[in-house]
Amino acid sequence: MARGIPKKALEVIGLLNGGADLEFRRTPQGYFRIGGKNKASWTKFERKTLLYAINAIHKNNLAEIQEDTNGNTKVILTGKGKEFAQKQKSILGSSTTPREWDKKWRLIFFDVPEQKKKLRDAFRYQLKKAGLKEFQRSAFIYPFSCFKEVEHIAGELNIKEHIVLVTAETLSNEFYFKNQFGLV
Repeated sequence: MARGIPKKALEVIGLLNGGADLEFRRTPQGYFRIGGKNKASWTKFERKTLLYAINAIHKNNLAEIQEDTNGNTKVILTGKGKEFAQKQKSILGSSTTPREWDKKWRLIFFDVPEQKKKLRDAFRYQLKKAGLKEFQRSAFIYPFSCFKEVEHIAGELNIKEHIVLVTAETLSNEFYFKNQFGLV
C-alpha cells in the first residue's frame, strides 16, 4: 500500500478508475469549473479538498495532469495508478457476503504500538471501508467470514503480529450488532 495517500485521494482514485472523468478549467476569478463525463461524481468534494487529493495522487505518480491549449486540465490515472486502484479494490472487494448468516461473529482485536500509529490508523480505515463495525477502539466485529481479507490487509501493512482473530457464537449485546448489520 502506498504511504501518505489521504482518504479523499483514495476516493478520487476510485472514481477515476471507475470511469468518472476529471476535467476542469480555471476561470478568470481563479476558480475552476468541472467538466467531462460524470460531473456529479465530483460535486461532493470541496474545491480545496479535491485539489489536495489531486496533488497527493500526482505526487505519488498515480495520476498525470494534462493541460491543453484551451486551458482545460485533465487528470488521468497512470498505469501505476490503475494497478493501485485494482489492488485496493481486490483487497476490499474480495469478501463476498454470504446470503445466510451462520450465527457466528468474527472479532478482530489489534494492539499496534504507538510507533506504528499511521499503520494502525490505516488498518482501522481499511476495516471500516470493508464494512466491519467498531466493537471498541481497537476491536472490530463482522458477522461473516472475513479473516482471510483481514490478514491480507494486516500483511500489506506489516502489522500481522499485532492482530488477533476470534470467532464467537454469542455476544451480550448481540441485538445491537444484529441491527447494525441488518440481520434483524
